[in-house]
Amino acid sequence: MKYIVIMAFVLTTLNAIAQQPTYKWEDELCLYEGTYDTKKVTKAQLKACYRLALQNDFDINTSPMVFKPEDIQSRLQPEKLEEEFSTKNEALKKLIVPQTPFWKGFKAAKLKEQQQRYAFNRAAFKAYKDVNALKEYQSKNEAAQRYTTILLAGGNTLLEEWKELRKKMAARNGDPDRITREYEARLASPERLNYAFVDVMTFGWFNSANEGIELAADIYPQELVNKEWKKLFIKTKTIHCDEP
Repeated sequence: MKYIVIMAFVLTTLNAIAQQPTYKWEDELCLYEGTYDTKKVTKAQLKACYRLALQNDFDINTSPMVFKPEDIQSRLQPEKLEEEFSTKNEALKKLIVPQTPFWKGFKAAKLKEQQQRYAFNRAAFKAYKDVNALKEYQSKNEAAQRYTTILLAGGNTLLEEWKELRKKMAARNGDPDRITREYEARLASPERLNYAFVDVMTFGWFNSANEGIELAADIYPQELVNKEWKKLFIKTKTIHCDEP
């Protein structure tokens, strides 16, 4: 009888150990290992949460980089944005996370941010070639709304805003005289309206509209995300860290 009890205990212990596999992950400096309960979370779900919470796998990175009029023809590649969004949006939608309020909410917030980032960059790509495309994009940022009105007006309204924008840029720059000289040279150019459009579009509208995007990180700060990540494990430990 005693033998049977011991064997039952051993089998129970072995079963418990079998239910507690480990998962390894890393950040910029350290490698970690966590033990988890397969009855509560799967390895696939842990991998999904890691990609969602601790990596940037689903960020939309393709955006227009325009700093002078000629860039509009040579540097705009909106097809890359379409390809990136299609791939990452589909992957994020298919991501299977634990069905808890936090992880479901965090994924939904990431999807919303991703969609808004795509719509914003798509509008920017189109607007550099046709300013009327700004009419299709409704930014929640008041400054961006103001820049939209100015860009659509064009002419002297645009030139006046350009002048004020360049003053602000010079005040923030380590070499304000260079910014002023550059502005004066471009103002004297027959292409001054094109230079004005690019500056106001890039340093005015784009920067402001970017601030209007609703970030998942604003709702779910990293400290909270890290806390919820560790809740997925029974215990965690640091294996090693590189020197910073």
